[in-house]
Amino acid sequence: MLLIGGWQLNGIVQAQTGFPFTAIEPNNISLTSLTNRPNLACNPNSGGAGTPSQFFNTSCFQRLTLPASAGQVGNEGRNVIRGPGFTQTDLSLFKNFAIRERMQAQFRIEAFNALNHARFGQPGSTIGTPTFGVITTASDGRVFQMAAKFSF
Repeated sequence: MLLIGGWQLNGIVQAQTGFPFTAIEPNNISLTSLTNRPNLACNPNSGGAGTPSQFFNTSCFQRLTLPASAGQVGNEGRNVIRGPGFTQTDLSLFKNFAIRERMQAQFRIEAFNALNHARFGQPGSTIGTPTFGVITTASDGRVFQMAAKFSF
């Protein structure tokens, strides 16, 4: 009878689209203190590999050169690239044990990112660098923890 009752199961599911961001031209082509942007020739969110090694279509961006384009601003809009989205499921299982009238023990097992979905960071946004369009970070995978609690 001790093992049958007192169980509790909880879950949280998160699903999110990726955050938007802007490709950045590292050189001061516009000759201002503003963030410099490249020219945009196509939709960078279509035609990309969607993999960590090339998340978006980097060939859509054309760099401006200082001698030819001094004082000009690229035509890329703000936040035209969409970063990686994610889904995550967290689960917890509790077992409550009544000891006396005012005493209770609880054993719990928790799983964060229980289905072990990848949660990638933003791709590199600086055009002309080796990490442009490349994802170099990711959050932890599945994590389990166990705990015991005594209430009185």
